[in-house]
Amino acid sequence: MRVERAAVSFQPYTARTPIKYGAVEMSEVTFCLAEVEVVSPEGQSATGHGGIFLADLWAFPDPSVSHEAKDAAMRAVAGHVASWLEGQSLWGHPLELGMAVQTALTEITATASRNASLPFTLPKLATVVAASPLDAALHDAYGNLYEQDTYTLYGAEAMTTDLSPWLGQEFVGKYPADYLRPQYTKKLPIFHLVGGLDKLSRQEISSSDPADGLPIALEDWIAKEGIYCFKLKLSGRDLTWDLERTLDVAKLAREVLAKRRQTGLMLTADFNEQCTDLMYLEDYLKHLEERDPAAYKTLLYVEQPISREAIPERAVLERLSRLKPVVVDEGISGPDEFSQIRDSGWSGVALKTGKGQSHCLLLIAQATDHHLPYSVQDLANPGIAFIQSAGLAARSYTLAGVEYNSRQYYPQASRDAQQEFPDLFSVENGTISTAQITGPGLGFGTQHVV
Repeated sequence: MRVERAAVSFQPYTARTPIKYGAVEMSEVTFCLAEVEVVSPEGQSATGHGGIFLADLWAFPDPSVSHEAKDAAMRAVAGHVASWLEGQSLWGHPLELGMAVQTALTEITATASRNASLPFTLPKLATVVAASPLDAALHDAYGNLYEQDTYTLYGAEAMTTDLSPWLGQEFVGKYPADYLRPQYTKKLPIFHLVGGLDKLSRQEISSSDPADGLPIALEDWIAKEGIYCFKLKLSGRDLTWDLERTLDVAKLAREVLAKRRQTGLMLTADFNEQCTDLMYLEDYLKHLEERDPAAYKTLLYVEQPISREAIPERAVLERLSRLKPVVVDEGISGPDEFSQIRDSGWSGVALKTGKGQSHCLLLIAQATDHHLPYSVQDLANPGIAFIQSAGLAARSYTLAGVEYNSRQYYPQASRDAQQEFPDLFSVENGTISTAQITGPGLGFGTQHVV
């Protein structure tokens, strides 16, 4: 296919309650919606869509630059990616076109920065996030163009090249389809985010909390939806608080789930780069096992304990990985960095569609061939962004399920999608149904806006 037109639009949202992670709180955020029109060699045309929150506080955490400035810069990059796609005459599979964008992204960002007279440099991760809605739209458009689920178009019969142009000679003759499920997993467990400011029990609720009919306390979320998978945002600076928070969540979850006659509790711990060193993580794991062996057993993995800029001591990271997988998230922006993170001793990879559908497909292939587990996470993805994320999780061999945070923090951003895909956006017994992700494209149906 070839891109005929590409455009982006923006919608600001305010969180129902702030998300506290690492050293920041995220409340105000912009949703970027992308649309591309493509044409086939035979002259047929189709439209594709993609979207993501431009989570600048996560992608560009520099406190010396304001949220408004970061957000504006990421909007500018998204707009210039759209213009770049319109200005090319490239023919190819969406993976080829998506990776062509990535190759040109440094130049595109430089142009956007000059035109906007930016006094700062955007980090790579922020530019990757800004480009991701257009990347998703390319993949959606391809399936719509050929009236097929896009996941059926990741094999040799639908691609002009294997994975070797991007991943090297060891991937000659290998395609994304070789690493994906042939069908969607019918049910996906969802991970519920327990942010640093989130309330655990009903006793903590006050008159200042939203009165919109949705749960406030974790206790009520579990009672209502039967959720049993939890991602804990921890401080990485206060070991006592981190331990007590983990123990409190585990205890509360076990009690409420027992009333529902449910089992299968799973925890993950995300430090969002805040640990000063890996010894902090080692102390956390040791004390957690001592204090609550059952909670320790349910801990599936820990995520990004140290700064994305840090070079970990491999021997220490490997020792910790024998206790629990240590997953890299902010520390990897694309498949070109995979060898470095593998050689550094990381034992797992966090995938986010906000880093691009194309990047996710390549990282899945790399992680699988090198026996590294991976998880599918989100940026509080609403609407079509969540549909894309859930579809990726359901088509891949992720560690367990998918994150689903928009229902907690930005429920208003998914109302239209909830009406069109009620089974996908409704949680029962801690799971969602993927039966409504049927294609063509990435399965958005007529739901083209959040």
